Amino acid sequence: MPIKWKLFALANYIMLAAYVFLLVNALRFTIEFLPAEVGLSSFTPFMLSLFVVVFNSALNLYVFHSYLPSNPFSKKLRITYLISTILSVIAYPITIVSIFIFIYEILNSNPIDNFVYIILPVFLLILLSALFIFINQVILLRSIKKNNTG
Repeated sequence: MPIKWKLFALANYIMLAAYVFLLVNALRFTIEFLPAEVGLSSFTPFMLSLFVVVFNSALNLYVFHSYLPSNPFSKKLRITYLISTILSVIAYPITIVSIFIFIYEILNSNPIDNFVYIILPVFLLILLSALFIFINQVILLRSIKKNNTG
């Protein structure tokens, strides 16, 4: 198997771990700290985008371990994979913008907070992983379309 697909799997493991961590902590924050009068409407797009990315990474890993390099995809899996890719294209920007806003809020409230200097490299790793995953998902979708007839 080419190194590109091994890196694709590694990036998906990183993304899955990071986004599960974000999802669990976002849920914990929502339950513990969000005042009842604020409501969940402002958090709903962020939470859904986290869930979509977790699902997409899990699906990518399933495809990697079960179908690559040469097993044919069923039509149902191809459609699911296409929908997951489209939803992740929508979810990544929502999550990235939300994290940028979070970092901006921290810097405004406490510019000397060391937490920002820890989260920035992690955020950049997540951003680069998302870009790498997206590019390879498009390549994989093209390959599936060209090679599968099942």
